[in-house]
Amino acid sequence: MAGPRVRVRVRRSGGLAGLPMLAEADSDLLRPADADRLRDLVAGAELDTPPRRSGPVPDGFTYQVDVWRGAQHQRLTVGDFGLPAGLRELLTWMQRTARPDR
Repeated sequence: MAGPRVRVRVRRSGGLAGLPMLAEADSDLLRPADADRLRDLVAGAELDTPPRRSGPVPDGFTYQVDVWRGAQHQRLTVGDFGLPAGLRELLTWMQRTARPDR
């Protein structure tokens, strides 16, 4: 099922080793099933729901998430804890395509 173009970029920083991670996905460049999955994950990511607040977490991750739906762009920066379930699912899927940031 073809749908509107969706692009996602996730930068993860922090953690015990401090190794940054960058993952990107573009529905126009994915196999149709993966493109549909990306659209579904973005739709369910609760991007407008603020994450639950928690205090600083030693060695926790920080994510900068950029999402483009057509011409609309949204950026959020969130910590590892207190993520909405839908956003956590998107981040997990994105990490499968991760490559170390150089």
